Amino acid sequence: MSVIQGLIGSDYTINKSNTGYLYTFYSDQPGFTFDKSYSIQYAVVNGGSGGQGGNKSGTTPELGGNGGSGGAVTFGNININNGDTYSITVGSGGVGGVGGGGAGGAGGVSSFDSISPINVPASGGTGTKSTSSNQSVLAGTIGTNVILNNTAYKLGGGGCGGTSENTTLQPVPECVAYGGAGIQYGNITPTNST
Repeated sequence: MSVIQGLIGSDYTINKSNTGYLYTFYSDQPGFTFDKSYSIQYAVVNGGSGGQGGNKSGTTPELGGNGGSGGAVTFGNININNGDTYSITVGSGGVGGVGGGGAGGAGGVSSFDSISPINVPASGGTGTKSTSSNQSVLAGTIGTNVILNNTAYKLGGGGCGGTSENTTLQPVPECVAYGGAGIQYGNITPTNST
């Protein structure tokens, strides 16, 4: 039996553990109720901004675009009343920048009822330069540490920078763990993996 009543669609997950339920929402929920009163933990993450578009000047190799910033995060505890109606808005990710170094679009604002993030979002990583084939891609800021149901999560991490057209390096591992990787340009030679 679900703790929350009146959810629409299937764009959410429910994980049950011995410490409670963890609901994760990926799309808006305009109106729902709880089966009884609870004291709950919440985390709200805004949509991250789009990454910067790569830049090319004449015959100069493409520069990797900078990664988009992560979405701002807020978290805390709130008492939920049985019979009250609540809503969730999930901010969409920003549109990626076009070529020529265009900036990415801002991410959408998320909310749980009237609760929205107001803190500074994690910054995105820096793209590689066009002049070096040995420059590592810089990872975005890791994001905010949030503990829900006694489990630690990193939320709202910045995206990693993209690789330039002439680099042979892959994005650093933190790109996968903490944010979306930037676009890679040209023929990238994978590094050896074990």
